[in-house]
Amino acid sequence: MHIMKFSDIELPSNKKFGTVIGLFLALVSLYFFYINNIHFGIFFIFISIILLVITSIKPVLLTNLNKVWMLIGFILSKIVNPLVLGIIFFIIITPIGIFLRVIGRDELKIKNASSSSFWERKENAKVEPESYKNQF
Repeated sequence: MHIMKFSDIELPSNKKFGTVIGLFLALVSLYFFYINNIHFGIFFIFISIILLVITSIKPVLLTNLNKVWMLIGFILSKIVNPLVLGIIFFIIITPIGIFLRVIGRDELKIKNASSSSFWERKENAKVEPESYKNQF
């Protein structure tokens, strides 16, 4: 099993990072202008313009910000992924398993096993070559 480390993550280019974040902040500022919150609108458009200017002139300055942004995403993935998978398991899979156990369903056929092996014997051991054509 390979556990992902932060050093395994390849950072996007600083130019792409600056452009995406700058345009996103411009959209956020448009939203604040739309709801008549001029102060936040001006703040976000100012940050957006600064970020886009830095991106176009000297994107190397965005390296640390890019690393911090990816670190935040990495930490969030370590927290959110197990939570979402746990919720899916306990809300969907566990009730289905309990229901199947209550009605007596044995999907793996291991209940009341009298033999030493769980392999099923096949009656016709000969396989025809035509059965391998068009399998999908």
